[in-house]
Amino acid sequence: MARKITDGNIRNKERTKLKLLDAVGEIIQTEGYTKLGINHIAQVAGVHKKLVYRYFGTVNNLIETYVRIKDYWLSLRYEADRILDAGKDDCGRAVAPKILENLMSYLNGSPEMQKIILWEISEKSKLMRVI
Repeated sequence: MARKITDGNIRNKERTKLKLLDAVGEIIQTEGYTKLGINHIAQVAGVHKKLVYRYFGTVNNLIETYVRIKDYWLSLRYEADRILDAGKDDCGRAVAPKILENLMSYLNGSPEMQKIILWEISEKSKLMRVI
């Protein structure tokens, strides 16, 4: 009996999750957050929509996962102790401008994050409040 192929186009959970996450980013960047429906995400990812439910539970969990991966401040929290120690002597005066410069560089190079921020400030969304 032939074994299941797990590394090809079929049956690779992590690859499918990445396709779904990439599809969310592509849709946000090219069409905006209003087009983030489960059917459209699945279509762009080239997978069946039931895989969204299987791997993420809900479409909101998929979007939340994407936003958390891309969020500048969430990624910065892992360096918080080092940053706080570096700014201890001058109450953060030297560190704060660097953090803001890095944030601006990040936002300038990330059209998806720009659109996510636009979504956060232009519409009342329970999902965005949770994140």
